Amino acid sequence: MIEVSIPSLEKEVDESGKSRKLFRVEVLFNERKHYVLRRSSEFQSLHRKLKKIIQTPDFPSKRNPHLRTKPMEQRRQELEVYVQEVIYQNEDVPQILLDFLHLKHFHTGNRHSSFESLDELDSQDDNYQYLNQPVLRFFKDPYLSTCLPGLPDIVAEGVLQGFYPRDVRVSFTASALATPDHSSLHFTDVCGSAMWRKASAAVLLALAVGYFYSDRPEQVLQYIGLPVFRVAPGDGLEHAISAAWEALITLPSRQWSKVAVGVNACVDVVVSGVGLLQALAVDPGAGRDHEVLHSKEDLKEAFIHFMERGAAAERFFSNEEVFQRIARAAAEYPGAKLYVGGNAALIGQKLATYPELTVLLCGPVGPKLHELLDEQIHVPPESLQEMDEFHLILEYKAGERWGSSQAPQANRFIFSHDVSNGGMSSLETFVASLEEFQPELVVLSGLHMMEGQGRELWDGRLKQAVVALADIPKDIPIHLELASMTDKDFMNSIMQEQVMPIVSSIGLNEQELLFLSQAGGGPHAALPAWRGIPEVGQVSDILLWILERHGRVEPSSESELTRIHFHTLAYHVLATVDGYWENQAGAVMAGARVASSQACGLQAVDPSKVVLKAPLEFYSSHSEPRERLSLDPTEPVALWRRGNVTFHFTPVLVCKHPLRTVGLGDAISAEGLVYSELKIQQTF
Repeated sequence: MIEVSIPSLEKEVDESGKSRKLFRVEVLFNERKHYVLRRSSEFQSLHRKLKKIIQTPDFPSKRNPHLRTKPMEQRRQELEVYVQEVIYQNEDVPQILLDFLHLKHFHTGNRHSSFESLDELDSQDDNYQYLNQPVLRFFKDPYLSTCLPGLPDIVAEGVLQGFYPRDVRVSFTASALATPDHSSLHFTDVCGSAMWRKASAAVLLALAVGYFYSDRPEQVLQYIGLPVFRVAPGDGLEHAISAAWEALITLPSRQWSKVAVGVNACVDVVVSGVGLLQALAVDPGAGRDHEVLHSKEDLKEAFIHFMERGAAAERFFSNEEVFQRIARAAAEYPGAKLYVGGNAALIGQKLATYPELTVLLCGPVGPKLHELLDEQIHVPPESLQEMDEFHLILEYKAGERWGSSQAPQANRFIFSHDVSNGGMSSLETFVASLEEFQPELVVLSGLHMMEGQGRELWDGRLKQAVVALADIPKDIPIHLELASMTDKDFMNSIMQEQVMPIVSSIGLNEQELLFLSQAGGGPHAALPAWRGIPEVGQVSDILLWILERHGRVEPSSESELTRIHFHTLAYHVLATVDGYWENQAGAVMAGARVASSQACGLQAVDPSKVVLKAPLEFYSSHSEPRERLSLDPTEPVALWRRGNVTFHFTPVLVCKHPLRTVGLGDAISAEGLVYSELKIQQTF
């Protein structure tokens, strides 16, 4: 007989590097089992074809009315029921469905087997092949056998000799980054442990798998349970750091299962900045920053100002008519591309790449954005609107010239006339949805969009936002993602009176960090701007000041802030108050790894396409007393403490030829949060 189930989802990466989720359809026919992977759209196509020839069951809707149920999990269950109903409601199973299931030996007119045994089936079709073969047989129970004391070393050495040539250096490093001395364990120490003696049967099985899959040594050794990386002679620091990341980055023991994200979302129109301005008949000239853009001339000056610094920035364009003309020109510009935009939506997209994580997104979601969003993201009906909000992303490459201006590094300038996001219109919907959704983590972004509305509007709206956020239960941590701002009063309102005291974590880049210090009179506030790579000691000083002044460094403090994830082009720093967060070494490395891979448009870091720009030696502070620190590329996290604040530093392998810079900060923060664990004994 035939049985069909859809037990799980799998992720597939296509040639362009884009990942998508596929349903695993398992088919049991005549005691033989196989599976096929199908996209959601393929089920819809199947339904349309079946409707033409049979009476079909109702096809499941993509909309998930139940916030407590994972959207993709609910759809998996409904599609499974749909296929099963088609089979059992039709005496003659449609050939269209058989083709969909890759069944070529099914006799229509009878859903049950016409063969009495597998032998009879084999005699009818000698070409039918089993999809699995035995790898290893045990003739007596290995768990009851006496284990020879030397066996683990023999097995391990045999695996190494079989996998690696003699001129390759293999290093096994214990993940000991939680302790200051970064002590490492040699491979022989691991092999000699009691755990290995008790698990010799598992090692033998891994050895057998390694024999059959000798072209995949890393996967086999990870199966055995050892972190592994390989660095061949002559490989540079980029190879060492990349390999160490893969060996040392591990998910925390407790992971988030539900994350709510809000509240800015839009469609990004990405174009060449210089190319678009030339198409608008704008001539190059001197750069100048503008808090709000009113004309094409303001746009040109602000773009040049930040391009010359290689810095990211975002501004509000006040004139709707002029903005619409520019937006039309951008959409028609050759090579223009549409992407998911807005910090909240981008963070949600990144989180949705983890199949076990359910994401709620609240923001102004129009038809195009809804189409672009991952299917695993749930959008409440109240967040859907008829029109999309568009943001224009003007990108430039490292070394690109326009007139006398040259970009020192690749980056982008963002501007929009976005009223919905500017007023954070979805905030109340966001907070109201949390009671039913029951998230374990809340991610908030979009505050910077209010700045362009003028003080009278943002002052009142910010107070309303704080009142709304105060309704979020204290035991749910809130991460705030900051973005480019220019109004010091607005930043001070966020820091001192309003939002900063009620969030547990913040994410920001070098521009936002320095502006925050300038607005609040913090360390190094006299610096007009960073020149080149920010000095680690200065960054450390500002991070410590934020946590001491606005965080919960003192147990008696009423503030909730205990974590800051800082990122710049060359390196990242995670600063946390002791006693609140776990796995921060893994989190900071994971953020740096995704920055390296995503900028190059890859799923994994390619050492040949990246370059190390971070310093390998630096100071923990700009002034005395301070500690001189060195980075070991084979354990690429430097750790230091100042009072009861711990800092984790890791370099970024900078993409030589970045394909897209938009959303990197959001991906970094999202990845860092996925790999972070909140200590269970603390209450927020």
